[in-house]
Amino acid sequence: MPAETRGQRRRGFGRGAKSGSGEDEARHASRSATKDGYTGGVRGAAADESSAIGSSSHNNDTTLGANGYAHHHSPHHVSTASARERTRSKIVTRVTFAIVLLAVFFGIAWAGHVYIFLLVCGIQVMLFKELVAVRYRAAMEKKTPLFRTLQWSWFVAAMFYAHGDSIVRLLREDSLLGINDDDQPEKSLIYSSFALFSTLFVMTVLTLRPGLYKYQVGQLAWTVVILLLIVGQLKVVAPNIFSGIFWYFFPASCIIVNDIMAYVCGMSMGRRFIKRPFLRLSPNKTWEGFIGAFFFTLLWAFWFSRFLARFPYFTCSFKQLRPSEEFTWQELHPGTTFHQAMLRANTVQPDRVFTQTTVVLPAALAHLLGRASLPVKPIQMHGLVIGIFGSLVAPFGGFLMSAIKRAYGIKDFDSLIPGHGGVTDRMDCQLVMILYTFVHYQTFIRHVPINYHRVWASVSALKRDDQVRIWEELGKFLDR
Repeated sequence: MPAETRGQRRRGFGRGAKSGSGEDEARHASRSATKDGYTGGVRGAAADESSAIGSSSHNNDTTLGANGYAHHHSPHHVSTASARERTRSKIVTRVTFAIVLLAVFFGIAWAGHVYIFLLVCGIQVMLFKELVAVRYRAAMEKKTPLFRTLQWSWFVAAMFYAHGDSIVRLLREDSLLGINDDDQPEKSLIYSSFALFSTLFVMTVLTLRPGLYKYQVGQLAWTVVILLLIVGQLKVVAPNIFSGIFWYFFPASCIIVNDIMAYVCGMSMGRRFIKRPFLRLSPNKTWEGFIGAFFFTLLWAFWFSRFLARFPYFTCSFKQLRPSEEFTWQELHPGTTFHQAMLRANTVQPDRVFTQTTVVLPAALAHLLGRASLPVKPIQMHGLVIGIFGSLVAPFGGFLMSAIKRAYGIKDFDSLIPGHGGVTDRMDCQLVMILYTFVHYQTFIRHVPINYHRVWASVSALKRDDQVRIWEELGKFLDR
């Protein structure tokens, strides 16, 4: 019996009736397929001539080549197809829930200042829940008295201190509530916050147990760090929101656009021009994605800031949009309140940064554009600065969270949002962006208006002699 036939029989297959030339073509096709990275089967004409042989011992992964020899299928074909299917499924899931998140985001923004503030408070609760779970060790915590209770008590105390003064100020500005202009509520709030802090401090020390000191102190330090990240930074979110929805909505949109465009540019152009990874901490991040997202974010910031400036609802502060005193509590309901707010917004003089001005262009730029001036709104320049920060600095908040996940061996902080992970995975870049927006607004935009209530509060606090002097000086001023 020829050696070829014996070899085929040892493999358990019948002889394929092929001529010499056909065998040569098949062998050549087989070698070409192997060179291309495929280890089993043949492609092209040879693959058409092969016949598949099922075998339970080979799990249906063996085919008979055109030359009569058996070849084992590489898992490369199957794994590639399944990987593509998984990738497609992940993208669909990610896009679907991204649309849902955007719909919720726009819906809450349209609801008004107070609802946005409540949304942020809810986000802070979820952030704290996810981050404290990173270092959760059930065996240790079962031995630690009041461990979870104290952790959440620290969070409540921090939230009370961080947002209490903003809430008091908000209630004072709403004249429907009739709260006077003295500062006693703020003083009481500060003292109450410190009393709560002192109580928790004593309780925490009393719960320390021998043999658990290192673990308990480590958890306390981790809790303090979390509170600084998610409560300390977001203490400024209330002033941002109540100064105008623009100062929350616009920066958040810049982060969203930057995140999306970094993904798109990275997927389409990643490592085509710069082979080195952008950051060793996140090997999947590319320079192309980072740079592309930077330019797209600037374009978005320049256009979207001008677009939002058209709507008083976004540019007016909460005080400018609140219902007027002519309404009673019985007459107020969401529809009436919103309608009245929009009527007030249409009569409010917009801030100077939202009004259009004409900028004289430099000679070189004027020659290039063919015009000597350009109509812009100052907010567009501020928007560019915010966009630059959101593109160059804010992403490092996400890199920090990536470092935390790698340090503790987790992929996502939670699985609450399919395709996106947890709330922390979506808010990692927003935290530092909110803080910068506050700093930028307070430094370059905010101006404290002098009104009747402020002047009257100051005059009322003066001694009688000073009040009489002001009265006399005011009379002289009015007689001019």
